[in-house]
Amino acid sequence: MMFEKLFAGSPEAPMQPIHLTEEPWTLQELMGAVQKLKLNKSADECGLVADVFKHMPTNFAAKFLQLYNDVLSHGHIPAGWRRTLFTLLARHRKAAQVTDFRPIASVRLFYKIFAYMILHRI
Repeated sequence: MMFEKLFAGSPEAPMQPIHLTEEPWTLQELMGAVQKLKLNKSADECGLVADVFKHMPTNFAAKFLQLYNDVLSHGHIPAGWRRTLFTLLARHRKAAQVTDFRPIASVRLFYKIFAYMILHRI
């Protein structure tokens, strides 16, 4: 598929600083990022939907926050988060050519939440 080739690659790992200067994520930052997720959207490749995260119990949110803080402190983003699934949707019923389709990108929700948290700090 054309998109797979376009986005394929193995970027080099960024250099890690000797001392982490960022404060750990807070529960408030996590919940703010979760609130930015849009409801009633299709599931990601793992089958997760935003509705699940919007209604997660506090003890799950604390574990979830610990995961994000580990990513922040170690700088290792799980490989699965970097995967994007492209689906082609027909623009009309008798779609036959490539231009008759439009791509929809499905990004992992774990990564999307992480990106929202980073965006909020920027």
